[in-house]
Parts: sequence; C-alpha cells; structure tokens
Amino acid sequence: MAFPLQNLTDFKAALGHFMGEADYLATLTSGGLLTKSQAPSGTIVQLVSTQVTGFTTTNGIIPVDTSPPQSSEGSSFGLTVNLMPESTANTIYIRGDFHGSSGSFAQDVWALFLGGSTSAITAGTNEGVAGQMQSFSFLWQATTVSTATTSYTVNLGSNAAATFTLNGQGGAGLFGNTVTSLLTVFEVKD
Repeated sequence: MAFPLQNLTDFKAALGHFMGEADYLATLTSGGLLTKSQAPSGTIVQLVSTQVTGFTTTNGIIPVDTSPPQSSEGSSFGLTVNLMPESTANTIYIRGDFHGSSGSFAQDVWALFLGGSTSAITAGTNEGVAGQMQSFSFLWQATTVSTATTSYTVNLGSNAAATFTLNGQGGAGLFGNTVTSLLTVFEVKD
C-alpha cells in the first residue's frame, strides 16, 4: 500500500499503520528528534567538555602513596567541567584524555576531584619513558547523582621533583603546539 508522505504527520500515520498501532510512535520535536524523556536507556542526554591545547608545565608534585591526592597537589591546567544533571536516575561518566611527560624517571599522576573537595575521589598513574610524551586516559562512573550543578576537576603532575609538561615534553610543545588534552563529563539515561 502506498502512502503519500507530505509531512511528518503523514509519515507518523503511515508508520503507525504499518506497525499496526499509531500510539507506538514517539512524539518528535520540530527538528524531527525524540524528546529527551522518550530517549531510550543508554542515550547520552548531556555532554560537556573542556580542553587545553598547546603545552604548559607544572612543578607540582602528586605523591604516589597510600593517601588520596589533595587538590593543592599538581595543577588543574584549567581542566574543570561543570554539569547540572537532568535526573538523579541517570548515570554520570567522567572521561579524561591527556598527553604529557615528566622530566625525569617520575610517574605521571592524575587525580579527579568532585566539587570543592580537597581529596581526590579517584586517581591513577602512567609510567612511561622519562622525558617522552605519553598518552593516558581514564573513565570513571559517579556512584551518586544529584541534580545540583557539580564541578569535576582533574589535577596532573609528577610523583617526584620533576617538571610535568602537559601536551608536550621537556618543557616544550610538540607537533606545532597542536596537542590537546580533554576532560569530558556526560550524562547517560538509565
């Protein structure tokens, strides 16, 4: 059976007829997209990101020991993202993708801070070749979600007295200073 499809209403009616149930169809926005409330589970409903392009350095140390890293250790390099979740039922993921190097045989350290907390909620290290830029990343899932605006910050540094270079090595940039490190926070509908 042929249906003349002149507009979205005709399309919905034709599809509803084909499916055998007109109410099966979701309501679309004027742009032809599903509304967020109708998006299926697993859909990214919100994403915010920040990036730092070009090299920058810190002599800030983040010790590798049994205590959580502190917000006064290392440097954030401006890698802070604010997110106001749409629903407490959704899941928040934080992803960091970084490039950097320590000037000696030190470990590159990252630490994630939630809100104005002074202690990291998670942290990790990357041990590469001294003085050579390495890539390292993390993905972390928030265990509790509030609909209040939350700030997520990553600090980076070396675990020993050494200069840590973000987006470069040896206190200089690479590739015409085009290397970029990112911090991304996204909300996924459950």
